[in-house]
Amino acid sequence: MGFIHSRLGNHKEALDVFTTALEVFKNPDTYVDPWCIYPAETDYDPKNNFILSKPLNAALLMLCQGNEDKALRNIRNLYQAAMCYYVSILYEKKGQIYNSVEALTKSHNLYPESGLVTMQVAKRLAILGFKESLMMYKRAIKLLPLDIDLRIEYIRLLYLYQVDRELPEEIKNVLQIAKTVSKFKEKTATLNDVMNGFKRYHASQNFSHDSDKEKILNEWVEILFAYLRKDPKSLKLVLRIIDIWYELGRVDKVFEIIDDYIGKYSEKRNTDNTLVSAFDKISKHLKTVCNYQAETFKHKLERLEYFTTNKELQAVNG
Repeated sequence: MGFIHSRLGNHKEALDVFTTALEVFKNPDTYVDPWCIYPAETDYDPKNNFILSKPLNAALLMLCQGNEDKALRNIRNLYQAAMCYYVSILYEKKGQIYNSVEALTKSHNLYPESGLVTMQVAKRLAILGFKESLMMYKRAIKLLPLDIDLRIEYIRLLYLYQVDRELPEEIKNVLQIAKTVSKFKEKTATLNDVMNGFKRYHASQNFSHDSDKEKILNEWVEILFAYLRKDPKSLKLVLRIIDIWYELGRVDKVFEIIDDYIGKYSEKRNTDNTLVSAFDKISKHLKTVCNYQAETFKHKLERLEYFTTNKELQAVNG
């Protein structure tokens, strides 16, 4: 039923069915049919299939060998992992990316051998600003060692988080794969373009502007706004976008998104306690960041004043 509703575009109904199915499979006394989940590999999304045949075959073989308890436990976990994965897709279609990541993480914990799920968790954790994404990218690469695009994404993330000690080895791995596997030769040019954008390593770079960092953060903002358009009341999304705008130094954009948010929902503030709480959180968040930025600007202005009044020159000349 969940797959049928999904194909018909009835995402709410599909989500309800999958959520109910999850609750059913959490009950250890529930009957488990190890065969009926096979069609899930072709029925849902051909491009993002949750491949179950291999682990299911292993569990069925275990069942035939007489290890019934462990086999059924593994099958039950696979069912739940698959359901969590499909739930994550439905949440993402609704723009509820935080709920989607939560469901994906549950799927990963139930079936950590899935390269697809691990990769999806890594990508979304990165966009949402969780440094745990680095660890998840490592796991995904172990499961999908020939996914060059995944490796290049990881290299960019290492650069963003300034994990410089790991970068040379990861770059070497990509170049080695591109050299060895003919279909990946063109990825050498892609990697070179990425590396040329790593301005922090360029000796001729005299200023603090980092175009590649800005490019990554702007890409994330575009993705987050796509989610926000689907789930415009999401405070978490608004705060995450604010964090990125502040990191980019775009104070104007911060107040732009706040004005837009308040303009859409302020008429409900007298009746919606949740919304009042949301405004309070936004206000406190802005106050904290603005105070920090004000202190930073104060030090920069003091340094500029020190320079413009020739005090710095006098200090040098004794």
